[in-house]
Amino acid sequence: CGHASVTLDGLPAGTHHATVTVTAPGAGNSPQALPVTLVLDGVSPTLALDRTSLSFVGTEGAADAPDQAVEIRNAGSGTLTWSADTAAAWLSVSPEAGTAGSVPDSLTLHVDLAALAVGTHTATVTIQSAEAANSPRAITVSVTVNPAATASATLAWEGNDESDLAGYHVYRSTIPGTFGAPIATVSPATTTYTDSALALNTTFFWVVTAFDSLGNESVHSNEVSKSIY
Repeated sequence: CGHASVTLDGLPAGTHHATVTVTAPGAGNSPQALPVTLVLDGVSPTLALDRTSLSFVGTEGAADAPDQAVEIRNAGSGTLTWSADTAAAWLSVSPEAGTAGSVPDSLTLHVDLAALAVGTHTATVTIQSAEAANSPRAITVSVTVNPAATASATLAWEGNDESDLAGYHVYRSTIPGTFGAPIATVSPATTTYTDSALALNTTFFWVVTAFDSLGNESVHSNEVSKSIY
C-alpha cells in the first residue's frame, strides 16, 4: 500500500495535471501510469483599502492642505482593475484608474480649500472594480476649514471744529501714499475707528479726511502704519 502527497506552495489557482508511475519488478504489466488531476480554487479578486476615511484641516485663504494617499490592492488572487470617482467639485483623485495585485496601487486625494467656506465638509470617493465581488468600496473624506487668523487696529484723531462738518472718511492701503476708495465713513461726533479682520504678516497704512455737508473733502491726514504679526 502506498500513498501520494501534494504540495500546494507556489501553485497558482487552476487545474494541474501530473502522472504517478508505479513500477513492480517481475510484473508483466509493469510499469503502470496513474494520472493525477489537481483543481486548485483561487480566492476571488477582492478590493482592499488601507484606509476608508481621511480627514483634512486647512485655513481660509491659506495654502491647500497636504495631499493624502490611500493604498488599493487585491486581497484575492491575481490582479484587478479599479477606478475612482467623486462627485465633490473641491475634491480630486489621481490617478482615476489603475491595476492592483498583491503589490498595492496608490490613490492620491487633493482638496481645493479655495472652493470651500469656513466649516466642515464631507464627500465620498467611490472605488469600483468589475472583477471584485465586494465592489464598490467607499472612502469618506472630511475637511475642516478654519477661519483665517486676523487682527485689528484702532485709529484716533483730533476732531474738526468746522460748523458744517458732516463726517470723516477712513482710508486703508498696503502701499504707502496710495489709497483708493474709503473703507469706512463715520459721523462727525466720532474720532476713532477700529479696523478689523486685518491679515497677518502684512503692513497697513491709513489716512483720514473730513468732509462737509456739501461733500467737500479735506486733504489726507498724516499717514500712520502698523505691521500685523
